[in-house]
Amino acid sequence: MEKIKHNGMALRYERSLQDDKKAVLLAVKQEGLALAFASYFQRSDKEVVMEAVKQNGRALAFASNELKEDREVVMTALQEYSDALEWAEVLKEDKPFMLNACRHYAFAITWSDTLDTDRDVAMVAVKTDGEVLERLDAFQGDREIVMEAVLQNGMALEWASENLRDDKEVVMAAVGETSESLQFASDEMKRDKDVAVMALQNGEGFEYVSPVLSKDDVFMKELCSIDAMAFAWASPKLQNNKELAMNVVRRDGAAFYWTSPTLRADPDVACEAIKHADKTNIPLITDILSNINPSLDNNDQFIECMIHHKVPPIGRPALQTHIKNRLTLKTVAKTVPEPFKHEVYHSLGGRKRTRRRKV
Repeated sequence: MEKIKHNGMALRYERSLQDDKKAVLLAVKQEGLALAFASYFQRSDKEVVMEAVKQNGRALAFASNELKEDREVVMTALQEYSDALEWAEVLKEDKPFMLNACRHYAFAITWSDTLDTDRDVAMVAVKTDGEVLERLDAFQGDREIVMEAVLQNGMALEWASENLRDDKEVVMAAVGETSESLQFASDEMKRDKDVAVMALQNGEGFEYVSPVLSKDDVFMKELCSIDAMAFAWASPKLQNNKELAMNVVRRDGAAFYWTSPTLRADPDVACEAIKHADKTNIPLITDILSNINPSLDNNDQFIECMIHHKVPPIGRPALQTHIKNRLTLKTVAKTVPEPFKHEVYHSLGGRKRTRRRKV
């Protein structure tokens, strides 16, 4: 008994205890599969079997034939092991039981030889997990079932019929659930502007939009006004449009990454990105600074912007030096007596010059 307390599978070697209910219960609570070494009498005891399948649903394989068809036992086993119906030959063809089972475990339907073509059971299954549509060949062209499937999981669109992947309402429902499902839509739907807007607003699926739309500058400009990250998919011409770039980084500093090389050296655009970025988001600040042209490290406007908005010059040692000198110069201007300012400014590389007082 002591060995079983620490390792339920030790029941295998304790033959004298294999018909002892107390010992068997102790064993299956430790490891459900220890039921395999219990006597047939214990494997026919519902209390023992319930404890075993709670711990490991696969233990159902060792239950008596009667308990393999017990609704409570099988449902408990399903909670721990989704394929437990493998051993319930009768229940997996029982419609009331399968309707209940599919409300919790959609793929239970795949174990039935007759109910996998039952529309009621299929409807319940796709509402639980849309991806079960992959296994329901009979319903991949059923608009109502496919609609429920994509509403639950947009990626189920992959398994819809060709006609339904060209159905705007179905595609919009799928993309509304997850934008990445757009990859499974028809070419026509990938060119649809409403679908493209939905994909942009609901994740990172815009990459699957047809190039025809991303090359449409008028549409893309409108899209950038809806979501700044649409700038990532804009044409090089738009990414070099200073007015558009200023508006985009004003709403989301991360969009600075997509500006043209020319605009990355523009202090107005760089300052706008710094000004509106979340200063507490260090990864974002680091990303913006890493994409700003080094020529701005000694740009007066940019340096003043960094100082004003208290942005740390992460990863920019040259910029850090210029900022430090600028701050020192400001301190000098306020605290050092006029006769000595010239020497201090000169030593720091400052541009200000003061006339020496005649001796």
